[in-house]
Parts: sequence; structure tokens; C-alpha cells
Amino acid sequence: MSAGTSLVWQSVNLKSGGTRVLPGDSLLRRHGSLDMEWLTRFPEVVRLSPERPHLLLLQEAKWFDRYGDELLLYVERLLRRDGLGIYRGFLTRSTRSHHHQVVFLDTARLEVAHHWRGLDEDEPSGLYGYVEAIVDGDEERTLWVKSIHLNPRDARDRLADAREIHAVIKPGQRALIGGDFNSIPSRRTREQGEPQRDFSKMPPAQRYGKGVWPDTGPDGQTAPETDALDYLIDTGWIDQHIADGNTTPTIAPGYDRGGELIIDRCLTFGALATVPRSVWVDTSDLPYSDHRTIGGIVHITEDETP
Repeated sequence: MSAGTSLVWQSVNLKSGGTRVLPGDSLLRRHGSLDMEWLTRFPEVVRLSPERPHLLLLQEAKWFDRYGDELLLYVERLLRRDGLGIYRGFLTRSTRSHHHQVVFLDTARLEVAHHWRGLDEDEPSGLYGYVEAIVDGDEERTLWVKSIHLNPRDARDRLADAREIHAVIKPGQRALIGGDFNSIPSRRTREQGEPQRDFSKMPPAQRYGKGVWPDTGPDGQTAPETDALDYLIDTGWIDQHIADGNTTPTIAPGYDRGGELIIDRCLTFGALATVPRSVWVDTSDLPYSDHRTIGGIVHITEDETP
């Protein structure tokens, strides 16, 4: 591995915002009682990371689009006052629902150059939501970052999004995407430790959620849908959970009768190497979501291929 620098990432799906809390900030109370679920214990969730993250990727970040940037700025204050550092937040409105995506970047390490928000009608749709950051002041060393929440119900839509996400990445560009892919890959089998769904334990009406839209075989059994993640891996993206050998499910226990899967992941492209034994999955009982927050460390190398 050539000389470089490391970046800590963390991702969490907040399940429509997490656990309920009323606004405690006087500047927010002027709007009346507001459902601020996604703010509950948020600094505590960030502190679950063994190392302070430079990249925070949120999914189902409900309410961030209310009252302009007010709530986004409030979370920046919340993190700063809790001693976690100075972050800058970027909202990408979901085109499918009100469960938006948010990226917070540590301004001590990452200087933002661009945020694609779909304002240019001619830009490829795959650019939407990417944030381009300059790493440690080196304009020749940029990183594209995107929080991911693929369609939980439609496998064809997931694959279409995966194709668009990859299509805009030029050769040599470093990129990191993380979040809820609502899918598993076929690259790691049950025997290799990849958690698999037991469809026989699920009512038929529930077999089509949480990352699967399977066909029913002649034997009446179904199989998991893997196209979206398989496509990204086939085109050169590195699945951090697979690269580091982590097999801990990211769905919290008790939410799915068919068993917990790893549907929250981080994928990297370009000169980014997985730091061995750095990928982690929270197993605490902190009530912030039906997903477990995940994280890890990537090392920026100087070569195009890590």
C-alpha cells in the first residue's frame, strides 16, 4: 500500500427519523410542536463509532427539508456543542418519498467543492446527491461521497439506480457510497458467513420486503434478489463488509421473522483501500432505529487501484 491518509466513515438509517423527541432548542420551538425523531440521541449515535467519523451518511433523514436549512444547521450546532467537531451538512431530497438523505463532512479534513442537487436539467441523473470534497487541501485528491437509500420494494428500480450511480464515476475518481441498499450480494454465500433470509419462516405477504423481490421457484421457495449490489461489485466497487470479512447483520434483531441481513453497507471506488479489521456494526441497545449504525476506515492510496 502506497503512502496516503485514512478517512473514517459512519452510516445510519434512522427509520423515518428514529425515536421521538420534541424540539429542545428555542429557535426550533417557534414552529410549534415538531416531530424531531431523527434528533434523538444523535451525538450518542455518532459516538458509537470507535473513531470520530469524517464522513456521516444518513438515510431516512426525515424533516431535514422543513423550514429551509434550519434543521440541518441545528444538527451542525448539536455536533459542535457536543465536542464532536465542526461538520457541514448537505441535504439530498429523495425523489421517491420524504425520507431524505443527508451527508455531514468534517470540515477539518474535507473541503466541499460541489454538491449535485439536480439544478442542471442536462446533468446525468446519477450525479444527484453526490458531494465532491477536497481531502486535506489537496485539489488533486478529491472524494465523491453519496448517501444511499435504494428502493425497498422494487428490485428493478434498485438496479436502475445502481447503474446510474456508477455511470457518472470517471476512471480514477475516488468515490464512497454508503447506506441502505435494501439488497444483498451473491458474492458471499451462507457458508462464507453472509446472513441469508429464511423465507420458510416468513408469511408470503412479507417475503417481498427488505431487499428481496424474488420469483417463486417450482418448489415453492424463493431466493434473494442480488442484482443491484452484484452490478456495483462487477463494475469495480469494493464492498467494505466483504473486503474486511465482517458478517454482522445490520438489521436490528426482532424486526424480521426471516432473519436479519446485511443491507446497510459501504462501497468504495478508485484508490481507496479497506483498513483491515476496521469495519464495525453497532450491537448496542440504543433505540435509534431498526437498523444498526455501521462504520469503518478507508485508506487513500496514490494509485488508481488500491
